[in-house]
Amino acid sequence: MEELQRKDQLIHELLLSGVYKKGNRHLFELSLSDLESVYHEIKLKEKFIQIQKGE
Repeated sequence: MEELQRKDQLIHELLLSGVYKKGNRHLFELSLSDLESVYHEIKLKEKFIQIQKGE
């Protein structure tokens, strides 16, 4: 059950960030490790953008 809750949490966070798919696959089709990878990728991009803006 813990893995399912983590997947739901990641999907929710990714949806809030505007991510709905990875390639041709919807988020709910991805494994937990795939979701974590996408999540970390998005967070790194967000950090990079903040650094570029000088925040």
